[in-house]
This record gives sequence, structure tokens and C-alpha cells, in this order.
Amino acid sequence: MSEISDTRSLILNAAIELFVDHNYDAVSVRQIAQAANCHLGSISYHFGGKEKLYEACFDSLDFSEFFKCLSLLDEAESNLEFSSKLEGFIYDAGLFALKNRKVLCLYFKETYSQTPRIKDIRSRVQEPALKHISLYFQKGKDRGIIREDLNVSFLVRTLLTIIQTEFVFKPSSIHELKIISKEFINLCNRSIYVS
Repeated sequence: MSEISDTRSLILNAAIELFVDHNYDAVSVRQIAQAANCHLGSISYHFGGKEKLYEACFDSLDFSEFFKCLSLLDEAESNLEFSSKLEGFIYDAGLFALKNRKVLCLYFKETYSQTPRIKDIRSRVQEPALKHISLYFQKGKDRGIIREDLNVSFLVRTLLTIIQTEFVFKPSSIHELKIISKEFINLCNRSIYVS
């Protein structure tokens, strides 16, 4: 890695840490430079200022990796296949969340605050993801795999809340990820599938 990309990475990582711990307005460029152990001008040189650095924090997420997780949720012909694909999605999405925990904390912080900064990511990532997962559950319902009386929107929100709570806001491990994905599937086996 070159010295320039090292400095850029140090600044980005320091900014992510500070923005997660404090809100955007409470973090100064001077604090970021100090935390990254670099010159104040390096932030402008590498990012063009605080706002562009903040955007770069979100851009550091590789959402294509998350969309690969979503691709696991395609057609399912049986309860077993539906359950297996759902468990694979939970596990892979959990890995993505663990790997990107700090930036996802920042993302959810912005989402809950309803800031204008988050609109782009919401339209590029959150809305398509919700639509894809909802479609998976709806197809399961249409095929008679899951119960007709269940609310798809509620199921999707529950699933995403579990991933968010267990792997973004709470320190978790790969071992816990395996347990949680199995437990969610056990819950589904007891409650959502047609007998």
C-alpha cells in the first residue's frame, strides 16, 4: 500500500470512529486529523473537506457484497429449501454486518435521525433490499410454503431488526452468528411454515 493510500485509510478509519461516537456536527476536521495522526491539510487533499469525507465513510461499504447475500433469496420449492436459503442469507448478511459494523452503525444513526444525507443510500440499498426480501417471503406465501395469514412486511422488518441488533449494535462473533441464524430458522419452523 502506498503512503498516500495509507494516509487516506487512516483518515477514513479515524473519521468513521469519531462520527460513530459523536454526531457529524460535533466532529471537527482538526479532531479527525489528530486521530489519524496526519496534517490537517491531508483531509482536504484526500477528500476535499469534511462533507466529502463523511460521504466517503458510506462509500467505503461494499454494497455489492450485501447484494450477493440477497441473491441467496431466490425461488424456493419447499419448506426445507426456503428455510435453508433464509438461513444462508441470515448468516451471510450477519457476516457482512460484522465486517462493516462501524460504518453500518453510522448508517443506522443517520437513518434514525432522518438526515438528508442518507436519502441516496436508502434509495440505492435499503429500499431494493426490503423489496427483494419481501418478494422472497411473498413468493413463499404464494407457493403455500409459509402461512397465508402472516404479514410479509412484519416478517421482513423482524428479520432485518435481528440482523441489525445482533450484528451491528451488539458485539457478536461468528459462533453467535451461527447460533442466531439457527435460532431464527427454528422460530420460523415453529411459526411461519404451513404444516
